[in-house]
Amino acid sequence: MLPLREYLAERRQEVQAQIKSLKAELGELDRAASALEPVDVARSTQERGATGSGRKTIKELALQALRENPDGLEASAMVTWMASKGHVVARESLSPQLSRLKEDHRVILEGTRWHAITAASYPMSEPSIDDIAESQAQAEAEEVLARENLFGSGAAPHDPTQGAPHYKS
Repeated sequence: MLPLREYLAERRQEVQAQIKSLKAELGELDRAASALEPVDVARSTQERGATGSGRKTIKELALQALRENPDGLEASAMVTWMASKGHVVARESLSPQLSRLKEDHRVILEGTRWHAITAASYPMSEPSIDDIAESQAQAEAEEVLARENLFGSGAAPHDPTQGAPHYKS
C-alpha cells in the first residue's frame, strides 16, 4: 500500500491527465461547431471570459446583460438577451448563477427584476456622529441584556481584580 502522500501525488497526475484529455476533446468540439457556422473573429476575441476557453461564463453574461439594461431584467428576459448575443443558456443554468452573484453582492433582486449593483447604485457616505453614537448605544444595550440573561437581573459578573466573590447566604 502506498503512503498517503504518494497516493495523492499519483492521483493528482491522473486527474491532470484527464483534464488535458478533456480540454483536447473540448477543442475538437469547438472546432467542429465553428465549422458549422461562420465566426466573427473580432467578436470571438472580444468575448473571452474567465473560462479561458474564449467563452464568457454565465455569470459574466448575466452581468453584461444587466449593465446594458439598467432598468433590470427578469431571468427569462436575460435568457432571451443571451440568445440574441449567440449564447444558448438554459433558464435552469442561469438561476444558480444569479443566486451566486447576489451572494457576492454584485446583483440585487427587486420583485422579479434583477439589477447590477454599481457604485452609482449605492453611493458610499461617511456615517454621521449621531449614527456612530446610536450604534455604540445599541451595542452597549445589547451587552447589558446579554449580561442580564447570563447572570440574572440583579447580579453582576465577578470582577477578578476585587478578590474572591462574596455570596449571600
